[in-house]
Amino acid sequence: MKVYNLKGKIVSVIVGLIVFINAIVVISSFSKYQEKIKNKVLQNNMERIHELSSQIKNIIYKEIGHSSHILGTIIETENLEELTAEEVLKKLKGIENKGHFKSLGIIYSDGKTSDSDGHKWDIRDINLDDSLKNDKRYISDILVEDDTESSEILIAIPLNTKDGKTKALFGYFSISHFESLTNFSKDSRQYFQIVDTTGRYISSSNSSYSFSGKKGLLFWDEIERYRYFDGITVEKIKDDVENKRTGTYYFEYGDAGRYIIYDPLGIKNWYVFSALTREKLVFHTMEVKEISNEMLLVLIEFMIVIVSVILGIFYYTYKVIKNDSQIIAVKNRMFKMLLHKTEDIIFKVNLLERKVVVYNYYGKEEKQELTIPFDEIHPTKIEKFVVTKPEFFKVYDEIYNNITLGKSIENIVIPLKKKDSEWKWFRINSIIVDSQSTVGILENCTEEKIKEQELEIISKKSKYDFLTKLYNRENFEKEMNLFLNSDKELEGVSAFFIIDLDNFKKANDTFGHDMGDKILQESAAKIKLVAKDVGVFARFGGDEFALLVKEVSNIEKLNEIAQQLNDILNKTYIENNKSVTVGASIGGVIIKKDMNFKEIYKKADNALYRVKNSKKGSYFIDNN
Repeated sequence: MKVYNLKGKIVSVIVGLIVFINAIVVISSFSKYQEKIKNKVLQNNMERIHELSSQIKNIIYKEIGHSSHILGTIIETENLEELTAEEVLKKLKGIENKGHFKSLGIIYSDGKTSDSDGHKWDIRDINLDDSLKNDKRYISDILVEDDTESSEILIAIPLNTKDGKTKALFGYFSISHFESLTNFSKDSRQYFQIVDTTGRYISSSNSSYSFSGKKGLLFWDEIERYRYFDGITVEKIKDDVENKRTGTYYFEYGDAGRYIIYDPLGIKNWYVFSALTREKLVFHTMEVKEISNEMLLVLIEFMIVIVSVILGIFYYTYKVIKNDSQIIAVKNRMFKMLLHKTEDIIFKVNLLERKVVVYNYYGKEEKQELTIPFDEIHPTKIEKFVVTKPEFFKVYDEIYNNITLGKSIENIVIPLKKKDSEWKWFRINSIIVDSQSTVGILENCTEEKIKEQELEIISKKSKYDFLTKLYNRENFEKEMNLFLNSDKELEGVSAFFIIDLDNFKKANDTFGHDMGDKILQESAAKIKLVAKDVGVFARFGGDEFALLVKEVSNIEKLNEIAQQLNDILNKTYIENNKSVTVGASIGGVIIKKDMNFKEIYKKADNALYRVKNSKKGSYFIDNN
């Protein structure tokens, strides 16, 4: 009893120690990640501001595009290009639908302007001509005349009057319209400012938290007043703007702080400066921290319960694993005993380590386990372990590709042998265990293959197929050639069909070879029933049958025969609560004068391939 009490105390101490250590780790982790919480909140807020900044850019693009369209509409509807410059000015005075333009005017070829109000001045922007030529429009910075800043920009598009004196039609666009579209509420802790190439405000926020707004003060003069951190300077911001780079920075002014994202607008060298107040970030951070602290307390309580449950599960699992390990050990011994009594080979594929582990490698007297890297079973190196016959090289390539790509292998038969030993036949099957491994078996089917070959030899010596009592291939070809080489003039329509049973391999693997033989015999009898009065039929081998239809009345009759074969050969076989539906795919060709058997067979085989890859259980007859 004292021993059990001592164990109980030890377990209690261990549990208490684990809970205490975990609590310390959790608290330490929460403290460590407080700064990460702040950074994450900042990142989320800045991402939202960046999205809003993109929305503002889209608004500006849309307004300028709309205004440019209005100018184009005026040129087109008023036929300005057919007028002289003087006639255009007169025409502009009477235009009422000017959109958001205060007034309209023209730019002469020498850069001088004249508007509908009689106001004249010079445009000295060296980019004017290039913008009109390349962008098909020109947008000015905020207009300044006699050192006096206006509240307008100029938008122009190309205009060539018939007297050749002009190069553009323009309108004065009030920037107050931009402000009405992009401003947030006065109490918003996030705001935006749009600055032109010279540093003048195209849109200055009306937020009470904005530091800008002093009339005539350029943006670059304004930001000289602020304190910057992390190596940020006014010169660096200017350099980014001059080179049209996006950037972020934090600054303080007095007791307040702001987080800024600046982004080129895509018009001249205009920039959007998006701001977030430090107070807004602190508020959101504190909200998250309060929630996280509450979660910490709940997590510690939950952790105590979980640790206790885990220890109980651990103890139970230990007992289960110990018992299962004993069972697995017994099964492994049984497995090795079975392997020692068979010539079948078990293999496991490890895709992660790119290797194959082979058990009972090539016979009961050989090494019981062998690990082979993928490189050493490559088709060019296979001779190190086994060899196969040249006509099976492509089959081995398929097996190798399936193994190395983690694909399953279904009922592939291949001859293999070690050097200085006899050929043995193996049927290979494998299944996918998970994304990194497959398992399979090389079933020794040498005796079965020998019997099959003996039957083929008997069938070849005989006129008929041993199993189905139909013509074998050799004698069918003789009959076919007699028909093709006959001097008799062909009447009606003749055709050659290849009939391939769908799902036969699946039925053979599911129910066994005896059922497979039964299916072949039934299928042969059905083909005889449909075509006994019109042709010659044969089994070419496996689940492939052939039919020569002689001189029927028309092509419709051939279609009728093919459809009858599709219908009658479709049957569902059921045994031991398992079912497989076997059908038939048929490829046919109309026999024409001077065609030989090789040509006919190839066309029919191509027709069968078309059916197999489009709609199994149907037919296609080539009439080309």
